[in-house]
Amino acid sequence: MPECTIDTFFTGQACFIPFAGSEDLKSILIYLSAVELAAVGGTDYTEELGSGGDLMADATCFLNLDLQTCLPPIPYLVVAYNNAVAAGGSPVSSRTELATAIACNKNFTPGQHDAQLLWLTCQLGSHTGE
Repeated sequence: MPECTIDTFFTGQACFIPFAGSEDLKSILIYLSAVELAAVGGTDYTEELGSGGDLMADATCFLNLDLQTCLPPIPYLVVAYNNAVAAGGSPVSSRTELATAIACNKNFTPGQHDAQLLWLTCQLGSHTGE
């Protein structure tokens, strides 16, 4: 089980701070959710994050929903990272590695990012407790 304390938020957020205020935060959350989903036995989208990839194809059904398009706060990324690790995943953790991991996902619109996040969240829920 991931550790959820104020200290983990302060120590865990360092690699995410350089991305603060940018749409990259959604790409990072998408990446971390994909790592966790693969680790719990769901579809592995970690190599399918870009245009033409399976993630966007599978998430297309959510594009017409009125989804919130705000950026996730950095502590949510810390939780997503810790959850991916606790599930047995191995997400990258340096700023440079994160930038590389999300490079192919950065060019989607905010609405496309929101559809991807909703799809991944739904898929994570369906694999919980298996």
